[in-house]
Amino acid sequence: MASSAMAKCCSLFAPKASVEVSAQEQVLQGIEDMTAAYTKVATYPLPPAAALVLANIRTGLTRIQVLLEKSAFTEQQAWRTPMPQEQIEWSAAYPQGGILIRRQLCSGSISEGDHVLGGLFISDIGIVFDTGDVPEGRVETGFVCWKNITISLRDGQTNSVVMSVADAAFTELQLQFTVTEDAEWLTGLLDCLKNNAREVTQQPDDKGDKTAVHLNVAKDQLADREGSTLLLHQLSKSSANLATKASTEKLEETADAAPEGPRPEVHRALTVGSKLSGEYAEAPGGRQAFVIPQHDAPVATETLMPADISSLRAKLVTENWLPTFLKENKHAKDISATPWTESKRSLGVMVRKITFTVPVPQDFPRAITRLVQLPAETRVTAIFRLLSQDGDLIITCQLCSHDIPYGDSFRVHETARFRPTAESGVKSIETTNWVEVMWIASLPWTHGVLKSIIDQRTKTRGESLLCRAVEALKMEFKKE
Repeated sequence: MASSAMAKCCSLFAPKASVEVSAQEQVLQGIEDMTAAYTKVATYPLPPAAALVLANIRTGLTRIQVLLEKSAFTEQQAWRTPMPQEQIEWSAAYPQGGILIRRQLCSGSISEGDHVLGGLFISDIGIVFDTGDVPEGRVETGFVCWKNITISLRDGQTNSVVMSVADAAFTELQLQFTVTEDAEWLTGLLDCLKNNAREVTQQPDDKGDKTAVHLNVAKDQLADREGSTLLLHQLSKSSANLATKASTEKLEETADAAPEGPRPEVHRALTVGSKLSGEYAEAPGGRQAFVIPQHDAPVATETLMPADISSLRAKLVTENWLPTFLKENKHAKDISATPWTESKRSLGVMVRKITFTVPVPQDFPRAITRLVQLPAETRVTAIFRLLSQDGDLIITCQLCSHDIPYGDSFRVHETARFRPTAESGVKSIETTNWVEVMWIASLPWTHGVLKSIIDQRTKTRGESLLCRAVEALKMEFKKE
C-alpha cells in the first residue's frame, strides 16, 4: 500500500520542462540504488516472514519505477515533504500511524466549527489535523484512519475538500488549501489507497498487539531525549520567543574604545574578546568557517572592473566600510563592531564581529505569518572573516538573527571569493558567492515547513548580504 501511495504522490508532482529531465533522472537513480540494496539483502537466507516482506519491497520497487517513468514532475516544493526527524517524532506520537508522506499548512474546520489554520499530516494509514497550542485554543482531530474516511471536492471550490469520517468524535472535516493541486493530490492519494487490491498483513508485535507499521526503532531513538514528547504537536508562538530570549548573546560594549581621530558616527566599538576567534568558527559540514564550500552551487558570479585585489582588500579592512554598508544597504541601526584582528586559531585569517538591528521582511505567505509572529525588527550578530589565499581574497560572514522565531536555531553562512582576472588588458576581479544555512538546533516536528521555507528563501542572490556587498563594491569601483 505504501509503495503504491508513494507512486501516486510522485506522479502528481508535475514539473516544468526545464527541470523535468534532471529531476526524473535523479529520482530513477534513487530507485536503482534501492534496488541494488534489495539485491544485497536478498543474497542472504532470511526467515520466512522477512523473505515475504522483502519480496513485497521488490514488487513495490518495480511498480514505482514503471509509474515514475510515465510521470511528469512538478516544480519542486520541498516544504511538503517530511524530513527524517519528523518521521521519527510522528512515529513516537502515533505508533500505528504508518509512514508520514506529506505535511503542509491549510485551513480546517471540524464539523460545524470555524476554519482555523493548522498542520495537515498525511501518512499511508491516515491523517491528523492539528493547530497546536495557539491562543485561540487548540483544534485537533487525533489520528483518523483512511478506511474511515470518504472524501469529495466541494462544489465550485476546487481547492477545498470535505471528509466524511466514521468511528470518530466528529463526522466531518473540511479542508481548504492554497492551490487546487493540493486538493487533487489528496483525493488522488485516497483513490489510490482504496483501489489497491493488496491488503497489508498486520503482524502482532512482541506484546501481542496488532499494529500498522509500528516503528519501535524510532521510539527507542527518542527515549533518551528529554521532553521529546512535549514537543509533539507544538505549534506554539510563545516557545520561539522564550528560546530566543534565553539564548541571546550578551555583548560587552564600551564607549571609550573608539580609535583616535575623527570618523563618522556609524557604529559603536566593541571590545575584542579573547574568544572572538572561536565565535561561529564552524561552517556547514564541520569545515572551518573561512573554507570555500565544495559541493554547493554558487548563487551569483560577478565581475568588478576596473579593480584589483589590493584596492579591494584596502576597502574591506577599513574600520568603517562594513558598518557604513550595513547602514546604507540593510537599513541597519544600533551598529556595534570590533576592529579587524588576526585570528588566534587560524594564521592569516582576520576576524571581526558586528552586531546591529535590521527590519524583518514581512512578505512571507500569510499561512506562515499566522503560524509564527514576525517581529518588526531583529537583532543580528555577524562574524566576518577575511583571508588572502593563492592570490584570491576570501570573505565569509556567519549571521544569527536573534529575535525572529527560531532564529537561534540556525545561522546563515555566506562566502565570497574575489579572484584577479584581466579583460582586454584591464585589471578586474571575478566574484563568486555561496549561501548556506546551518541548522544548529531542531525545530518542533510540526514546524518542518518553516525549515524548508527558510532554506529556500535564504539561498538566493536577492537575500544574500555579501551579494549586496559585491554590488556596493562594483558601484564604488565604477566611480573611481
